[in-house]
Amino acid sequence: MAKERPGVPWDHVDPDSVVPALPMPFRMIDHLIRGLVEEALDLARDVVVEEDTGPSPLAETYTFSDMPGVTCVTASPDGLFLYVGTRSGAVHVCNCLRGEILGTVEVEEPVSTLALGTGAQVLTVACTTKLAMFHVVRAAPYLSKTAELPYAGPASSAAFSFDDQTLGVVREEG
Repeated sequence: MAKERPGVPWDHVDPDSVVPALPMPFRMIDHLIRGLVEEALDLARDVVVEEDTGPSPLAETYTFSDMPGVTCVTASPDGLFLYVGTRSGAVHVCNCLRGEILGTVEVEEPVSTLALGTGAQVLTVACTTKLAMFHVVRAAPYLSKTAELPYAGPASSAAFSFDDQTLGVVREEG
Protein backbone atom coordinates (compact mmCIF):
# COMPACT_ATOMS: atom_id res chain seq x y z
CA MET A 1 0.00 0.00 0.00
CA ALA A 2 1.33 3.39 -0.97
CA LYS A 3 2.06 5.96 1.66
CA GLU A 4 -0.60 8.66 1.91
CA ARG A 5 0.36 12.26 1.53
CA PRO A 6 -0.70 14.48 4.42
CA GLY A 7 -3.71 16.63 3.61
CA VAL A 8 -4.42 14.95 0.27
CA PRO A 9 -7.22 12.41 0.12
CA TRP A 10 -6.15 9.06 -1.30
CA ASP A 11 -8.56 9.27 -4.24
CA HIS A 12 -6.93 12.54 -5.43
CA VAL A 13 -3.38 11.10 -5.70
CA ASP A 14 -2.01 9.83 -9.01
CA PRO A 15 -0.93 6.23 -8.20
CA ASP A 16 1.89 6.39 -10.77
CA SER A 17 3.53 9.31 -8.95
CA VAL A 18 3.72 7.55 -5.60
CA VAL A 19 6.82 5.43 -4.92
CA PRO A 20 5.94 2.81 -2.34
CA ALA A 21 8.45 2.04 0.41
CA LEU A 22 9.94 -1.44 0.33
CA PRO A 23 8.73 -3.80 3.05
CA MET A 24 11.16 -4.26 5.95
CA PRO A 25 13.08 -7.39 4.78
CA PHE A 26 13.69 -5.88 1.33
CA ARG A 27 14.90 -2.57 2.79
CA MET A 28 17.36 -4.50 4.94
CA ILE A 29 18.60 -6.56 1.96
CA ASP A 30 18.91 -3.39 -0.14
CA HIS A 31 20.94 -1.76 2.65
CA LEU A 32 23.24 -4.82 2.93
CA ILE A 33 23.83 -4.98 -0.83
CA ARG A 34 24.59 -1.28 -1.06
CA GLY A 35 27.07 -1.66 1.81
CA LEU A 36 28.80 -4.61 0.12
CA VAL A 37 29.07 -2.77 -3.17
CA GLU A 38 30.55 0.28 -1.41
CA GLU A 39 33.13 -1.94 0.38
CA ALA A 40 34.05 -3.69 -2.89
CA LEU A 41 34.54 -0.36 -4.64
CA ASP A 42 36.71 0.89 -1.75
CA LEU A 43 38.85 -2.27 -1.94
CA ALA A 44 39.18 -1.94 -5.71
CA ARG A 45 40.41 1.63 -5.33
CA ASP A 46 43.02 0.55 -2.77
CA VAL A 47 44.54 -2.23 -4.91
CA VAL A 48 48.18 -1.60 -5.64
CA VAL A 49 49.27 -2.77 -9.06
CA GLU A 50 52.50 -4.71 -8.68
CA GLU A 51 55.28 -4.10 -11.12
CA ASP A 52 55.68 -6.81 -13.77
CA THR A 53 59.03 -8.47 -13.21
CA GLY A 54 58.79 -10.72 -16.28
CA PRO A 55 58.54 -14.47 -16.43
CA SER A 56 59.57 -16.52 -13.43
CA PRO A 57 62.88 -18.37 -13.75
CA LEU A 58 62.80 -22.05 -14.68
CA ALA A 59 62.94 -24.35 -11.69
CA GLU A 60 64.98 -26.99 -13.48
CA THR A 61 66.00 -27.91 -17.00
CA TYR A 62 66.42 -31.51 -18.15
CA THR A 63 68.43 -32.69 -21.13
CA PHE A 64 67.31 -35.87 -22.84
CA SER A 65 70.48 -37.06 -24.55
CA ASP A 66 69.09 -40.44 -25.64
CA MET A 67 66.73 -38.90 -28.23
CA PRO A 68 68.67 -38.32 -31.46
CA GLY A 69 67.00 -36.63 -34.42
CA VAL A 70 64.41 -34.56 -32.56
CA THR A 71 62.19 -32.70 -35.04
CA CYS A 72 59.46 -31.20 -32.86
CA VAL A 73 58.34 -30.77 -29.27
CA THR A 74 55.09 -29.76 -27.56
CA ALA A 75 54.17 -29.60 -23.87
CA SER A 76 50.95 -30.25 -21.99
CA PRO A 77 49.17 -27.13 -20.69
CA ASP A 78 49.95 -28.06 -17.07
CA GLY A 79 53.65 -28.49 -17.87
CA LEU A 80 53.82 -32.07 -16.60
CA PHE A 81 54.32 -33.83 -19.93
CA LEU A 82 56.51 -33.20 -22.95
CA TYR A 83 55.82 -34.87 -26.31
CA VAL A 84 58.85 -35.24 -28.60
CA GLY A 85 58.77 -36.27 -32.28
CA THR A 86 61.87 -37.68 -34.06
CA ARG A 87 63.16 -38.37 -37.58
CA SER A 88 63.11 -42.09 -36.83
CA GLY A 89 59.31 -42.03 -36.44
CA ALA A 90 59.12 -42.19 -32.65
CA VAL A 91 56.99 -40.02 -30.37
CA HIS A 92 58.32 -39.96 -26.81
CA VAL A 93 56.25 -38.98 -23.78
CA CYS A 94 58.45 -37.41 -21.11
CA ASN A 95 57.77 -36.45 -17.50
CA CYS A 96 58.92 -32.85 -17.02
CA LEU A 97 59.11 -33.12 -13.22
CA ARG A 98 61.39 -36.16 -13.11
CA GLY A 99 63.17 -35.70 -16.44
CA GLU A 100 62.49 -39.22 -17.68
CA ILE A 101 60.96 -40.84 -20.75
CA LEU A 102 57.69 -42.49 -19.76
CA GLY A 103 56.75 -44.13 -23.04
CA THR A 104 57.29 -44.23 -26.78
CA VAL A 105 55.01 -44.92 -29.74
CA GLU A 106 56.20 -45.63 -33.28
CA VAL A 107 54.53 -44.03 -36.30
CA GLU A 108 56.96 -45.59 -38.84
CA GLU A 109 57.66 -42.30 -40.65
CA PRO A 110 59.62 -39.18 -39.74
CA VAL A 111 57.56 -36.88 -37.49
CA SER A 112 57.38 -33.37 -38.92
CA THR A 113 55.16 -31.66 -36.33
CA LEU A 114 52.98 -32.30 -33.28
CA ALA A 115 49.72 -30.61 -32.28
CA LEU A 116 48.19 -31.04 -28.83
CA GLY A 117 44.53 -30.14 -28.46
CA THR A 118 43.72 -27.31 -26.05
CA GLY A 119 42.02 -29.79 -23.73
CA ALA A 120 45.16 -31.98 -23.84
CA GLN A 121 43.01 -34.95 -24.84
CA VAL A 122 44.23 -35.41 -28.42
CA LEU A 123 47.73 -35.40 -29.90
CA THR A 124 48.09 -35.21 -33.67
CA VAL A 125 51.34 -36.44 -35.19
CA ALA A 126 51.99 -35.17 -38.72
CA CYS A 127 54.28 -37.39 -40.78
CA THR A 128 55.37 -37.47 -44.42
CA THR A 129 52.29 -39.29 -45.78
CA LYS A 130 49.84 -39.44 -42.87
CA LEU A 131 48.36 -37.80 -39.80
CA ALA A 132 48.15 -40.05 -36.74
CA MET A 133 45.70 -39.12 -33.98
CA PHE A 134 46.31 -40.30 -30.42
CA HIS A 135 44.14 -40.13 -27.32
CA VAL A 136 46.25 -38.72 -24.47
CA VAL A 137 46.01 -40.50 -21.11
CA ARG A 138 47.88 -39.56 -17.96
CA ALA A 139 49.03 -43.11 -17.16
CA ALA A 140 50.72 -45.89 -19.12
CA PRO A 141 50.58 -46.32 -22.11
CA TYR A 142 50.14 -42.46 -22.26
CA LEU A 143 49.18 -42.43 -25.98
CA SER A 144 46.50 -44.60 -27.57
CA LYS A 145 46.11 -44.44 -31.38
CA THR A 146 42.57 -43.52 -32.42
CA ALA A 147 42.88 -42.71 -36.14
CA GLU A 148 45.26 -42.51 -39.05
CA LEU A 149 44.52 -40.33 -42.07
CA PRO A 150 46.40 -40.10 -45.37
CA TYR A 151 48.14 -36.76 -45.85
CA ALA A 152 50.33 -35.34 -48.62
CA GLY A 153 52.94 -33.83 -46.32
CA PRO A 154 55.28 -33.19 -44.79
CA ALA A 155 53.61 -30.62 -42.56
CA SER A 156 55.47 -27.59 -41.29
CA SER A 157 52.99 -26.85 -38.48
CA ALA A 158 49.63 -27.91 -37.07
CA ALA A 159 47.24 -26.51 -34.47
CA PHE A 160 43.81 -27.14 -33.01
CA SER A 161 41.04 -24.57 -32.69
CA PHE A 162 40.21 -23.38 -29.16
CA ASP A 163 37.32 -25.89 -28.92
CA ASP A 164 39.36 -28.81 -30.38
CA GLN A 165 36.82 -29.23 -33.20
CA THR A 166 39.11 -28.12 -36.04
CA LEU A 167 42.67 -29.10 -36.87
CA GLY A 168 44.69 -26.87 -39.16
CA VAL A 169 47.78 -28.31 -40.90
CA VAL A 170 50.22 -26.32 -43.03
CA ARG A 171 52.08 -28.32 -45.66
CA GLU A 172 55.68 -27.62 -46.62
CA GLU A 173 56.20 -26.53 -50.22
CA GLY A 174 59.00 -27.91 -52.30
